[in-house]
Amino acid sequence: MRVVIEDRLPVSTDAALKIEQRPDSTPPTERNVDDRSGVVAWAYNLAPGETRQISFGYRATWPRWKGEFQSWDRR
Repeated sequence: MRVVIEDRLPVSTDAALKIEQRPDSTPPTERNVDDRSGVVAWAYNLAPGETRQISFGYRATWPRWKGEFQSWDRR
């Protein structure tokens, strides 16, 4: 069975704000899915009873000299 899992990685519009996928994350098989910035996907062909585990995380860094970084919950 073909299984595709999609998720989003934040995308910064400010060059000083760096977003990087954590090194211990499972590398996605596709990035910017369907030209949607920040959308990542993992695609697998799984046999009956087969399982896969995906680890996904990211880190955001902001230069201290630029002051405090504020985020908004945009749900």
